[in-house]
Amino acid sequence: MNRIDSNQLNQLQAQAKKTNNTQKTATDGSQSSANTESAAASSDTVQISDTGRQLNEMEKSIDIQAFDQERVSAVRQSIQDGTYEADTMSIAEKMVNFDN
Repeated sequence: MNRIDSNQLNQLQAQAKKTNNTQKTATDGSQSSANTESAAASSDTVQISDTGRQLNEMEKSIDIQAFDQERVSAVRQSIQDGTYEADTMSIAEKMVNFDN
């Protein structure tokens, strides 16, 4: 299975959002003239960009169960109980090394 890291996913989502905003801006200008037409004569269409299709394919390929549900439940429970102790040194190291 193809894996995608969060940076690649974020870049594709940003590209898709940018494309959608550009398309929305282009259609906003013509919207007022379209509103004057009869509702029966108009039809809605959707066009998905190549970037949008790529993002959709990549999202499908992501392993949704790529985490340990038991561990998540245990951490959630310890947070609720007030017994969770974060390893601050490990967190700090990961934050410092995030971009490396």
